Amino acid sequence: MKHLLTIGVAVGALITFGVVAQADPVVNELLYNDAGTDDEEFCEIKGDPGLSLAGFTLVGVNGSNGLDYRTVALDGYSINASGYFVVGMDGVANVDLVDPGTWQNGPDKVELRLNGSAVDGVCYGSSGNLVCEGGTFAPLVSEQSISRCPDGVDTNNNADDFIATSTYTPGETNDCSGPVPPIDVNLCQIAENDANGLPVLDGVRVRVNDVVALVASGVFRS
Repeated sequence: MKHLLTIGVAVGALITFGVVAQADPVVNELLYNDAGTDDEEFCEIKGDPGLSLAGFTLVGVNGSNGLDYRTVALDGYSINASGYFVVGMDGVANVDLVDPGTWQNGPDKVELRLNGSAVDGVCYGSSGNLVCEGGTFAPLVSEQSISRCPDGVDTNNNADDFIATSTYTPGETNDCSGPVPPIDVNLCQIAENDANGLPVLDGVRVRVNDVVALVASGVFRS
């Protein structure tokens, strides 16, 4: 009996240690405002190859009121062998699920949910109505995608995890080369601080898109 019990424990241990937990998938790249008529938009998910997407949804959250405006159900699909899954318009390279819907131009959020609970998400542009990872946001851009760099790495801080790039790579490794292009901001966004009192845009290249009033006094000579 003792020998049988020992064998049973050993086999049980082998079975337990053979189970490998799969990591949660992440929103890896998003093109929400392409050039001209919106016909290239996509959202790329990265995860373990073969991971079932049953119960997952991609949800667009409106930055003006914090309410959902778009939901794409991913039931019946799985992460492909390359580790990516692309939801996009017809004609998008490497698209896995064709959907004609569009993502709002921001400030807004795209969230990945499992059975209604948030797994990952990316805010682009600042909005007090959105719950953003790290309390920060990815660049608000036009004719560029926002890409997770390094590819697939999630530090739970949108500003640190995403850059804007003119090189779209749906279904492929994100292009993280070259200088990071500036993001368009207004003066209020420049003055914004995070929960620790530090500038939200510290270290971020920006281009001010706002009206500036210059008040001058004194004597001017030409």
